[in-house]
Amino acid sequence: MATSRIQGRISTVTDDNLVVKNSTDNTKEMQFDVGNISPSTTRVVTIPDRDLELDKLDGNSLFEEITTPSSPSSGYNKLYFKNDDELYKLNSSGEESLIGGGGGNPSVTTKTGNYTATTDDDTIRCNGTLTITLPTAIGNDGKTFDIKNIGTGTVTIDGDGSQTIDGELSVSNSIQYDTITVRSNGSNWDII
Repeated sequence: MATSRIQGRISTVTDDNLVVKNSTDNTKEMQFDVGNISPSTTRVVTIPDRDLELDKLDGNSLFEEITTPSSPSSGYNKLYFKNDDELYKLNSSGEESLIGGGGGNPSVTTKTGNYTATTDDDTIRCNGTLTITLPTAIGNDGKTFDIKNIGTGTVTIDGDGSQTIDGELSVSNSIQYDTITVRSNGSNWDII
């Protein structure tokens, strides 16, 4: 049973008959189901004082607050906040990646020798002939790297294992001051 306030009156209804209908088209409706809540538990839904869209929230996408910097207590492919107010994703391999939040500046690093990029990298400036190996594209959907050749050598960009970059295992750039930008599509890397 649920208690609700409808037009100033308090009513108790079961979750199978609490339906909110659109005022102009009664075929549009929303129903609340509380069947998955643990016994003797109250869950509170607070609507913020702003427009809100609940879109694409299914059993695999869940926002939750993590109070300690550790992985979610169960499941993967979750989006969650930690107490640092940053948004993270945990993939099915248990790898955590920062995907947004505080809005800090992108990182910039300069490399003069072979280097394996991490998800903390954003712009990698390369001076000399060297190879930048990308991390796995799997679980890092949307992660972007700007890899700039600031020298006169050849910079080779290599995918993780058999992962490809625009269909190739590696790409090279020998043009000084030229940048190759790659973005993970969830399984491989695309040049954008």
